Amino acid sequence: MTKLFLLDTSEVITFRGEDICVFLNFALLPIAIFRNNKILDWNNGRIWKWVYVYIAFILLEFVLTVITGADSFLYSLKVVRVPLMMVGYFLFVSIPLKDYEKFLRILFAITIIQTFLFFLQYLGINLLADALTNESNSDILGIDVKMNIPTFAFFFIFYALKARSLQERSKILLFTVMMLIVFLTYARGWILSIILGLAYYIVKLGNKKRKLILLFSLILLIPISTIFIGKKTSEQGGVSTSGDLIGVFSNINNLSNVDEGNGTFSFRIAMLTERVLYLAENPRYLLTGVGTMHEDSPSTLSRFRFYIGTRNDERYYGRCLIESGDITWVPIVLRYGLIGVFIHAMLFVIMIGEAKKRKDVLFVLAPLYFSLVFFSFDGAFFEMPVFFYQLILFLALMSRAIYENKELSI
Repeated sequence: MTKLFLLDTSEVITFRGEDICVFLNFALLPIAIFRNNKILDWNNGRIWKWVYVYIAFILLEFVLTVITGADSFLYSLKVVRVPLMMVGYFLFVSIPLKDYEKFLRILFAITIIQTFLFFLQYLGINLLADALTNESNSDILGIDVKMNIPTFAFFFIFYALKARSLQERSKILLFTVMMLIVFLTYARGWILSIILGLAYYIVKLGNKKRKLILLFSLILLIPISTIFIGKKTSEQGGVSTSGDLIGVFSNINNLSNVDEGNGTFSFRIAMLTERVLYLAENPRYLLTGVGTMHEDSPSTLSRFRFYIGTRNDERYYGRCLIESGDITWVPIVLRYGLIGVFIHAMLFVIMIGEAKKRKDVLFVLAPLYFSLVFFSFDGAFFEMPVFFYQLILFLALMSRAIYENKELSI
């Protein structure tokens, strides 16, 4: 990584992969507009409108943060570089639907290769990058539990349910393998999110025969999933799923009782509650938040004194003040307030609303993003470029299908 010192030697911009994405998005946008300027039309549909609202809101927060002196220009710029990846939407939406079909076939092949490499890890052959081991769950199972699942594993779980280009046996095999991958992570949030997404699919699907098959499969999954999510997450004082949920209500009035060591759901809710209480105690920030303040800036370190936060030995008192790898909504509610939370949530709502109308494979984006609503309480969805760019990609794919008024044949 390259470090650039500008204006003040205490302020450092570290160039990362998402910076290259943002640069390419802005550099290539004029070319996409020249090829088809209709991609910028506000009246193309609801998705277009909300993408414009999202980008405008992020830029407004950035400008206000710098003007009011809440944080410096460079620290604020470091914050908005991930949200500004949304500009890539206009590049993706300019791609014809027939090219998307080719892309999805290539993506499927890449995912199969990733899946093969993922399973090789359990034979001691580590060829994938980021071979993160879930140590607490490894203690329980007696094996190294790997977390680096294929990037689009969630998507292909639901894709297998409605793919037109796959035979029934291939669909069952793909669905089973992708589900196995998720279960092998032993990640409670991921497993529960997928099960809830499948439940949504069953409710919305019109085919009665397949409804019965999926419902029966889901019933079989319940006892299997309880084996995974009902156990303690570690041998050093972990919390069971039921105990975790009870803890949300029992500790809500006394946040100091929350155990910070295990990344439990009660811990995540307590962390979110503490940020909301801060906004409530400072009403001027309730609607629009404190702005695009950076985790490492002197302004952040001197201003906030939160007692609950994601553990990080390099941060203030060993915990993060704004960022959180445990729950998406903590940095969003603090930086952007209630309006920001509403705008971010609407990206999920619009996607689900448009997808559930579809007759082709794009219908599966409805249960996928229904599951990701729950996943957002178990990870930093909007803060992680790999997940955020997927959202942008699928928003654009849905928009293009609406724009051409066609169905995908795959």
